[in-house]
Amino acid sequence: EIGLPINEEDILDPVVANTNNNLPQIVKAVMNDDAPIQSDCTLLLSHLLSNDTKPPIQHIIDSGVVPKLVEFLQRTDELLIQQDAALALGDIVLKGTCAHTQVVIDAGAIQKLIRLLHTTNPNVARDASGAVGKIASNSTTCRDAVLKAGGMPLLLMQLKKSNDLFTLKVVSWAVGCLCRGDPQPNFARVKPCLQPLSELLLNDDQDLDDSRGMLNNACCALYSVCRMSNEAIHTLVDAGVFFPLMELTLKKCTRSPALKIIGLLLKRDRTWIQPIISICDLPSLIPFMSSPDKSVQKAAYWAICDVILSCENKEQVQDVSDSRIIPELIQMSSKEGLTIRKNAARALFMISDGGSAALIKILVSHGCIRPLCDLLTDNDKTLVDCALQALKKILKVGRKESKGNGVRIVRSEVQWIEDTIEGVEKASKKSKDQDLYSLHEHIYGIRKELKRMADSFRNRNLRDAGKIEQKIIIKGKTFPM
Repeated sequence: EIGLPINEEDILDPVVANTNNNLPQIVKAVMNDDAPIQSDCTLLLSHLLSNDTKPPIQHIIDSGVVPKLVEFLQRTDELLIQQDAALALGDIVLKGTCAHTQVVIDAGAIQKLIRLLHTTNPNVARDASGAVGKIASNSTTCRDAVLKAGGMPLLLMQLKKSNDLFTLKVVSWAVGCLCRGDPQPNFARVKPCLQPLSELLLNDDQDLDDSRGMLNNACCALYSVCRMSNEAIHTLVDAGVFFPLMELTLKKCTRSPALKIIGLLLKRDRTWIQPIISICDLPSLIPFMSSPDKSVQKAAYWAICDVILSCENKEQVQDVSDSRIIPELIQMSSKEGLTIRKNAARALFMISDGGSAALIKILVSHGCIRPLCDLLTDNDKTLVDCALQALKKILKVGRKESKGNGVRIVRSEVQWIEDTIEGVEKASKKSKDQDLYSLHEHIYGIRKELKRMADSFRNRNLRDAGKIEQKIIIKGKTFPM
């Protein structure tokens, strides 16, 4: 007769089980026909695999017990053994290698786990959902296999019928695993998740841990689907989740994916720019551009740029100006910390490169030229490149607008740019870096605009009789202004 290989009170202690080297006896007990012993030892295997230190995955694979665990998924007479088998298989996939995952798949786990989603027991269904998600997250091949086997409709059924926040968190994560990856999944297979996930965003218990996890998972999944099709964006808008999404940008747990979805919305439908400017406190996004979380950095950066660049009329441009976001960006470009300055410089470049003359006028009026010149002396190539391109565009627009009531760049700023450019050019000649073509190309472009600017100033002076002649020195030569 085969009994428990360890004391019953130690069955939930993976450390005791592991250090006593009881795995062979545990596996032997799982393989035997004594149902209570099988159930207890399957639970023990599950706890061994949940050990974050060093789960004995390879030993368990080598023992040949995986097919038995898959078989347990069909044990409708023993709900606990179904649940523990699902947890054990999920941890093998999540913490093991692709080869370990393939062993689980080859044993027929995908079909049996999906079939288990039909169960009426909520705990078994939840843990089976988690295992399905873990398999799908392993690779796009595994993801597509789960989708092909019909995993999505049954996961969505769990979302619709459950009110338990922990279950909703697990299942929404599993749904997200079916929506992610490159190449992207077939849109027709994942499209049905849009409505159920959108409904989760309307959850009122946002201060609970499980609720925050569920909201983050739902936002991440929705972002993955929205990347695939304009139809997904319109479905979200029709579902009435736009304003809840705006509120979710203010919450740490959902800020990054919510900002990303809003960015996608702006790229596809500019009619939402005014509500975003009105509701979203743009300067409040600035601190997130220096967040330790790179995904939050990127989301905040793109959201700010998308909102500003989407302005199409005077009222929207004025709203951006009133929001004080541009002076905040300019100030940010001078702060300590490479990441902060890089993101600010990129944003200023994006605004100057793609923005209207009205936006560039706001940049100049808030004193962006000298901070941009200061960035030219930085050792980071990205900063220098962004600053050079921004200055070139500002000068170009300034020259074209100088005849009217447009961008006004004063002579002292033009001279400041030239003096800084000259210093950068001298430093680059002493540098051993061979990859300076882009730098010199931008410097040439700025010099070209500076000369045109000088001509523009000079022609204006000729028209305005009685003005004192002024000049600018470009590359050692004096040009009248």
